[in-house]
Amino acid sequence: MEDDRWKLLQELGRMMSDISEACYCAGWMGNTEYIVPELCTRAVKSGVAQPWGQSQVTPAKAAELCAAAALLGHWADLDEMAVHYEPFQPFPVPAEIIDEIERERREAAKRRR
Repeated sequence: MEDDRWKLLQELGRMMSDISEACYCAGWMGNTEYIVPELCTRAVKSGVAQPWGQSQVTPAKAAELCAAAALLGHWADLDEMAVHYEPFQPFPVPAEIIDEIERERREAAKRRR
């Protein structure tokens, strides 16, 4: 069973990385380990896509990631060697990361006008 959990952790990390790639063309953008869980949580709670960079986190994709994180009891972070993903608890998200997310949200709203 532990092997299944490790595989799910690696899949969760890949899904988080895919969001980073779609939004910033970066496989693991700095602070992805905090930003993606926060955006996913917001998207699931609100039912509204959350902007990040040049794309967004949709409620459907967010629900998929949140479900995997709930099964594991944690989110994922890239290990120091950038080879595998390891368990990570992002909450509470640091204030400076929340500020960064809010700046992105405001900028996205301006672009839509």
